[in-house]
Amino acid sequence: MIIQSLPCFRLLAVVLIILPLNVIGAEQAVKIAGLIRARPVHVVLETISAELIEEICSGYYTHVLLSPELLVNGQLRPVLKDPEFRFHAQAVILDEVHLLSN
Repeated sequence: MIIQSLPCFRLLAVVLIILPLNVIGAEQAVKIAGLIRARPVHVVLETISAELIEEICSGYYTHVLLSPELLVNGQLRPVLKDPEFRFHAQAVILDEVHLLSN
């Protein structure tokens, strides 16, 4: 949880957390929500909308948790290319990497 606390100490900071399993993302979002000034969002295919993408780009969320599949699919490409999001993004965290296989 040390790296996840970065946005709690640095105003306007956002961290992108990539997790291999949605269940882990949901658990992490609950834990992070307990941190001071934290506003996590766990992004899954069913929750992606134009409004959510706009909120993520604006820096509304301090922690954006998602799977590797969502990171590479075209729906979140606008977030990754958005200058405002890139300004706010302070770290990309690959969590639970030992669960990935090729």
